[in-house]
Amino acid sequence: MATMGPEKSLDKLSQALISTWQTSVEGLKKDIKELGSCTAQVEAKMEEIVEAHNSAADKIKQMEIQLTYYEQKIMDLEDRSRHSNLRIRGVPESITITELPNYILKLFKTLAPEISTDMFLLDHLHRVSKPKHKQATLPRDVLLKAHYFHIKNLLLKKSRNKSAT
Repeated sequence: MATMGPEKSLDKLSQALISTWQTSVEGLKKDIKELGSCTAQVEAKMEEIVEAHNSAADKIKQMEIQLTYYEQKIMDLEDRSRHSNLRIRGVPESITITELPNYILKLFKTLAPEISTDMFLLDHLHRVSKPKHKQATLPRDVLLKAHYFHIKNLLLKKSRNKSAT
């Protein structure tokens, strides 16, 4: 058996190392290409997600604007629904809820005798709860909604004129 010289041995060892490194480098290149491909897919997916997020954020802003608009509309409608309300103070507690409509009608007739009784229509009538800061002996206020707004205004005007005299 012939022995190899040290140069040939080193040359063979060098070739083996180069071959191993080349195989390793080729494997790394392949892995890097795969990672690059995966990264491109992830970036594309992230772009889709960002676009969807921005679209949702824009939609939320639009909906917030609409919500504010509708909240203001509701407040306006609630204010308008209270437009014909009258609060009457000093109605004795001895007058029951069943007697209250007749009592109020007589009060209105006293204030404005020229108006027909048919015009004194009430949509609702009730006593309000007593505020905590008021004396216990004071009667609760009566809250009513006049069916006709102009009648409510006329009654208020007559009431103010009567208290001024």
